[in-house]
Amino acid sequence: MRFVNDNLFRFVKFGLVGVLNTAINWIIFILLNSLGIYYIISNIIAYTLSTINSYMWNSKWVFKYEGKNIKETTFKFIILNVIGLILNTCILYVLVDILGLSKIIGLIIATAIVMVLNYFINKLWVFSKVK
Repeated sequence: MRFVNDNLFRFVKFGLVGVLNTAINWIIFILLNSLGIYYIISNIIAYTLSTINSYMWNSKWVFKYEGKNIKETTFKFIILNVIGLILNTCILYVLVDILGLSKIIGLIIATAIVMVLNYFINKLWVFSKVK
């Protein structure tokens, strides 16, 4: 039962960090886009800045990573988030330019999809404990 509680608590903390990161991402995206910066560029900048915030909170608070190989973990995190950025941007492009959704609705959908994938890959690969 403790395993379930620990994982549920970790998922809730990941969700809280996700809310913070999402707020950072969306505020920067909306600000840059309102300044006339192309929405794809706005997305890349906003995603990158929120990813830095995400690493700090997830490594120290959510997953409490204490592994000996911090360089490997950082590298994995960067790889995951570069892939996440590419996926997020592609989904956003398809939703906005091909399906005709608004930029904000597209951003919400893309964020939701990538967030779920990010949680499981962070847990299982990036911040996994070496036994």
